[in-house]
Amino acid sequence: RDELKIRTENRFGAVADEEYRLIWDNLPLWFDLNFFRYLNDLGAVVVAETFSHVWMGRLDPSKPLESLARKYLPNFANCSVDRKIDLIENLAKDFKVDGIVLPTNWGCRMMSIGETIVKDVIQQRLGVPSLILDVDSTDWRSYNETQVKRNVEVFLQILSEKNQRE
Repeated sequence: RDELKIRTENRFGAVADEEYRLIWDNLPLWFDLNFFRYLNDLGAVVVAETFSHVWMGRLDPSKPLESLARKYLPNFANCSVDRKIDLIENLAKDFKVDGIVLPTNWGCRMMSIGETIVKDVIQQRLGVPSLILDVDSTDWRSYNETQVKRNVEVFLQILSEKNQRE
C-alpha cells in the first residue's frame, strides 16, 4: 500500500513515459498479447478492463443455483447496455482514463452489443473518446495488424491533441 502511494505521488507507473491511460473493453487479442507492449511503446497503458467484471463475485456453495443466478443475471453481459455504460463510466472516473478501446469481438457478438452507444454516451457524459476496433479476439486469420495499428496511432494522436487543449 505504501509502495503504491509513493509510486502514485511520484508518477511512477507501469510504463516510464506514460502518456495515455486506457480502458480495454471485451477480450484481449489472445493471439497477439504483444499488442499491449506495442501500446506501451506508444506511451499507452491499459489501466482497467471490463471482461473480468463478467466473472467477478463469490458463489455460495450452500445455494449453488441461487448463487449463480445472483452473480450472472445482473452482470452487464446479460442486461441492457446501460449496465455496461455504468461500469465503463465508473472505471473511467476511478482510473482517470484518457480513452477507451472498444473491440467489436466478432467471435463473441453479445459482448460487443451497443459499442457505438457506449462510445457516444461516454463521450457525452465524460468527454472521454473511444476507439472501436473491428477485430476478432481469437481468430488471427481475420486480423489486419497494419490497419489496427494505424487506427490506434490515429486514436492516440486524437488523445494527444485533446490533452494539449486541456
